[in-house]
Amino acid sequence: MSRHALRRRCLAPMLLVGLVAGGCGSDPAPRPEVDASSKAGQWKATGTLGTGRGGHTESTLPDGRVLVAGGQTTDLYAAMRSAEIFDPATGKWKPTGDMGAARTGHVATVLPNGKVLVTGGLAASGGLSTAEIFDPAAGSWSPAASMNVARFNHSSSLLPNGKVLVAGGFGLVDAPGLAAAEVYDPAADSWAPTPPMAGGRGLHTATVLPDGKVLVAAGNEVGVFRRTAAEATSTTVTNGLASAPPNGRGEVATAELYDPATGKWSATGALKKARSNHTATLLKTWKVLVVGGFSPSGELDVAELYDPAAGEWELTSPLASPRTIHTAALLPDGQVLIAGGQVGSSGSILSSTLATADLYDPVTGKWERAADMGTPRTGHSATVLADGRVLVTGGLNSVGAVGDTELFSVKAKAGL
Repeated sequence: MSRHALRRRCLAPMLLVGLVAGGCGSDPAPRPEVDASSKAGQWKATGTLGTGRGGHTESTLPDGRVLVAGGQTTDLYAAMRSAEIFDPATGKWKPTGDMGAARTGHVATVLPNGKVLVTGGLAASGGLSTAEIFDPAAGSWSPAASMNVARFNHSSSLLPNGKVLVAGGFGLVDAPGLAAAEVYDPAADSWAPTPPMAGGRGLHTATVLPDGKVLVAAGNEVGVFRRTAAEATSTTVTNGLASAPPNGRGEVATAELYDPATGKWSATGALKKARSNHTATLLKTWKVLVVGGFSPSGELDVAELYDPAAGEWELTSPLASPRTIHTAALLPDGQVLIAGGQVGSSGSILSSTLATADLYDPVTGKWERAADMGTPRTGHSATVLADGRVLVTGGLNSVGAVGDTELFSVKAKAGL
């Protein structure tokens, strides 16, 4: 099994999907051992990427194959143009057409016609305003209209009318978060500005609710770099908004709703914990589960539930251990699989990369330890396949860019 070869050394000063403080990574910190037989589910190695990568996008195509595009290898400006496709029937990856621009920290959205829209990202020149579309039938990319605002680490949401809402992000490295939002019309191949959010943010989450509104939650208002742990812990929270001291960095706990019917934003309940680099999952109960992330005091084990009917957040059971820059996947039985990520008081991207995984049961509101992945990884991606297995791809760890991929499967629980 081939793997992108890298010397064991200090990696990038930043992974575009994460916050780092510099310093070399180390192997994962020791954790109390849990008997493997008591862990839920199992992981199985599958095909290997042609090129290891983290900070990429992963999209499910109409025929069930999975497209991975862009990302980075070893450092901030090592953005990639290449793309690969995984075939669940064969368990193998094959290269497909390269994107027109190298990008990392970008986002991808599958359009109603089955094509994939990729927007923004970061390259050596800074944030990108360009967009392009992948055609699965042709296996190639074509330019789309450029956004009005260059951005990376933003969000992208497919609206019920088939248009795409892009919101927030950062325009430059170490620049404040953007409040700007715009909507893409695939039929006209055009972007139209929509009213901005109340506050700028990047590294947030965006979830399309059952009524078609988009919930934007938390994120970072100041920038993607976090210089020291002391600066991180000196951040204070007032009215749910984290305000950073000079040269510090701060996460926000605020949340907003975008209504595609009116094209306007409105405030909704604030999270209990300010955070960025978290995950958000729409459960089958229609509540939204937010897990982990980075906070002013470090990585979080805190999980919360948003109730769209009440517009409020409530705490649910915490994770077994803190993590950020992880993935979340909604299984067919309604459970949520949280996998990988990193933890470490310094905030270094590789201070402690995790192979551990946890399962959330929405019926009981409790967590269960899942089997560990074969490879620790952060900045990776996770996709639920048509047969219910979860494909985890790429990422970074203390060795370098990860090329191997794994499949998780778990027996469904009754009543979910």
